[in-house]
Amino acid sequence: MVVKLLLLLVGIHQEVIILFNCYYKNKSGDEIIMGNNQYLNSWKEEELKFIINNYKDMSFKEMAEELNRTANAVKIKLNRMGYKKSKYMYDKHYFDIINTEEKAYWLGFIYADGYVIKNTEVGNYEFGIELKASDYEHLKKFNKSICGNVEVKFRKRISNQNGKENESCLIRFYSVELVNSLISHGVLPNKSKIITFPKIDKSLVRHFIRGFFDGDGCIQLNKKFNMMQGDMISNSKIFLEKIQALLYELNIYSYLGKDGNCTRLFIKGLRNTDIFFKYIYDDCNIYLDRKFKKYHTLLISTNTKSRIKIDNAKLQIASSSRNA
Repeated sequence: MVVKLLLLLVGIHQEVIILFNCYYKNKSGDEIIMGNNQYLNSWKEEELKFIINNYKDMSFKEMAEELNRTANAVKIKLNRMGYKKSKYMYDKHYFDIINTEEKAYWLGFIYADGYVIKNTEVGNYEFGIELKASDYEHLKKFNKSICGNVEVKFRKRISNQNGKENESCLIRFYSVELVNSLISHGVLPNKSKIITFPKIDKSLVRHFIRGFFDGDGCIQLNKKFNMMQGDMISNSKIFLEKIQALLYELNIYSYLGKDGNCTRLFIKGLRNTDIFFKYIYDDCNIYLDRKFKKYHTLLISTNTKSRIKIDNAKLQIASSSRNA
């Protein structure tokens, strides 16, 4: 009698184990059997293509019904592959091809002030831009360019340089497509020391340089000579050397100098600086407002145009005297 009772209890216990533990989802969303760890229903290639192609337009439940799976399994699988549904909308393929002024400009700006994170093990694909809080409107411009409704957030941090609290604004995107597109154009994870000039159409180069200058460039007044001067900074000397070579082809002269662990490209001289700023800012449709405004303010206050006209007249007189 005791033996029969024990056998009965063991049987009930086994049934409970089967009832509660035989079926679950692993971290990849695969449906497996606990007992022998055999896959009941592993994901087929056509199923993966289906959820990747439809997750933006279909709910988890709708996709699950099509595949005869659970909605949770579909959600987990997509998340593990880096495809996450979001309330935010934007053009994930915006940077696939750099073929417009705006795309070239933003690529240059991202070279300066953007970043990407790609971690395939945990499915984290992140792209972001962080600026000082007063440049909030510039991130709104980017949102508009990319047809997005992504929230621009603010945060405060203590500066490592002076110990003061600084407020910044930032925008983040979590997208496999966006991150991979940017990487293909040279925006690499931890990029600061390894960036090289991207391959873009020659007609778009000035827009790319303007974007980078708006991010990591500076317009200053040389008080001694009452004229504008500009510079750009980067951890990648090779990158700045390429910009220097491109500017030289346009008769814009510059030189490189060390700034701690970074390299600066300096552009000085009345005529030389005027040519450079006309090159990047004339007839352009997108720019950082405060830097563009500063350029035009200094252009007027330094009387650059009139001084160049006077210099041209002097050169013409000198040339006529030599030919006489």
